[in-house]
Amino acid sequence: MDYNRPISRRKFLTYVGTGAATVAGASTGFGLIWKPSPTAAAADRLYDKKSASIPSTFNPISPSSQDELLLPKGFQYDMVASYGDKINSSGDTFGFNPAFTAFFPMDNSENHGLLYVNHDGSSAAVHGAPSNGHFSAGQIRQMLYSQGGSVVEVYRSKKGKWTLDPNSAYARRITGLERAELTGPARGTASVRTAGTVQGTLANHSGTVTLWGSVLSGEGLYDEACRVAGLNPTHYGWVVEVDPFEPKSAIKKHSALGRFRHGGMAMGLGKKGRLVVYMGDRSDHACLYKFVSKEAYQPALGKENAKLLNDGTLYAADLVNGTWIKLSTAAVQQTLRDHAYQPPAVLQRSKENLLELFRDEADVYVYAYEAALILGATRTDRQEGVALHPDTGDLYVAIGQNVANGNIHGYLAHLSEKDGDAEAPAFHYDIFTAGGPQNGFSSPGSLSFEPNGNVWACSAIDADKVNKGSFAALQNSGLYVFSTASHTVNTPVQFASAPVGAQFTGTAFTPGECTLFTSLQVADTGNGKTPQGWNADAGGSRSALVAITGF
Repeated sequence: MDYNRPISRRKFLTYVGTGAATVAGASTGFGLIWKPSPTAAAADRLYDKKSASIPSTFNPISPSSQDELLLPKGFQYDMVASYGDKINSSGDTFGFNPAFTAFFPMDNSENHGLLYVNHDGSSAAVHGAPSNGHFSAGQIRQMLYSQGGSVVEVYRSKKGKWTLDPNSAYARRITGLERAELTGPARGTASVRTAGTVQGTLANHSGTVTLWGSVLSGEGLYDEACRVAGLNPTHYGWVVEVDPFEPKSAIKKHSALGRFRHGGMAMGLGKKGRLVVYMGDRSDHACLYKFVSKEAYQPALGKENAKLLNDGTLYAADLVNGTWIKLSTAAVQQTLRDHAYQPPAVLQRSKENLLELFRDEADVYVYAYEAALILGATRTDRQEGVALHPDTGDLYVAIGQNVANGNIHGYLAHLSEKDGDAEAPAFHYDIFTAGGPQNGFSSPGSLSFEPNGNVWACSAIDADKVNKGSFAALQNSGLYVFSTASHTVNTPVQFASAPVGAQFTGTAFTPGECTLFTSLQVADTGNGKTPQGWNADAGGSRSALVAITGF
């Protein structure tokens, strides 16, 4: 298999944002030769541009409070992996809290491939409660091992069941324990204590697939793990690159993409061929970012294009004025030295203290969040998912709930770059649709597009709010499908209902759209008791990775 097969800008824009399976297939050459099957053609009819509606390829389900994964009639699921399952002959095990999911076909197969899955943090159900306020070395090790990412090999048997290969030569764990290479402008600088390599990766929530077939994984809410394990926080909050087909390859943290609590990523190309990476933030006072590479993407270079992530310009969005703010240390210093300027209260730092952070140009990447707020980027509630429309290149952003700010159900936002150019300095921003009982969904999270323009949105209602108060009518979290053909018809249909307390956290289709992989996280009690109900034999967690068939 040649994983350096080139892909053109036009072809990539056809696939970008469609869900990792199609992008990965295109970037490895598989998407260029894939022949749609009858079932894929049926899936394509799901979307009707003339009516801007979603026809009845499947019969949408109603909200449910059952402790089960519910699907439309004719669909079924296989349990592929749960926490602690063996994934290779070395004895590595599947991590905790699966999140972003990407499928990479092997040998151009619809029924055999690798899955990359993020693992978003740990839990007392995994490492146990502290003793006298302290964790043991063994507990900390387990905490760091259970998060990060997994590469697993999966196949569909002749009977149609999806199964994990526990002896795969490709399967590996990416955890908070091994070494990671720091690349880009922050490498070796004082802000990261001159580090060129750092320890592992933490709290991996979001992700995307590159044009050259690797995974970009975003480190999200890493603060608690850093505190408990005594790790330097400036070594976390980065975008990590993983090559799923190279089991022994080192992971890389790309500092040019900025350090913050990553919450959703999408990759595109500008009209001049430069690489563009859009990135959300999971902080309560979040900013939206984009990175534009210095040099243009060259399809013939294959994996060598990864070097584009080492050098470029980082921007944060001014949603009020529709402009991208370039982040630079010089601009931050100039703003802080203005006697009339007062830093945002959410930073909880004085101007003098902030000036101490911004001394060298690399500091703007290490403290990208602070720089964005200082320079006037617009704050939103946490951004759980971002995705690019396959036809227009428009960006869709899932803004999660934040009850403290009066944002009860979250919403989907829409950003259109000027002249349709991802490299443009200006954009139009609006709200695509708001969550709530009136629109039949709440708390949008991970987003992914089909090639035909439907966007699949995972719902992530907080476990302690499910079936209560304003959330009662919506019942359990769901998986929803939106048509984006018209911004006046934006009520979704529900495809799946999660078990009680569960959240859908990632979706990925196989190339022919015959199988949908999805990750579910289920809130646990942390009391060490055996889980009850759905996936009760999962060994400490009801969270799971499943494969849905019937398309």
